[in-house]
Amino acid sequence: TSGKCVTCLVTPLTGTITLPEILPSGVDNYTVDEGGRLGCISKPTTECDIDINPPL
Repeated sequence: TSGKCVTCLVTPLTGTITLPEILPSGVDNYTVDEGGRLGCISKPTTECDIDINPPL
C-alpha cells in the first residue's frame, strides 16, 4: 500500500501537485499544510520542480 512509509516525501518548489482526497496513514495534515507531498501517490497537474526531503 502506497503512502505509509513517507520515504518519497517531496516539497513542490514550483508548479502544482495534488494528493488523493483521503490521506494514507503515513502523512498527516501538518505535513500537507507545510507543503509536503508523497511522490508515490501525488500527481503533478503542471510542470513542477521539487525539493527531496531529506536531501539525498
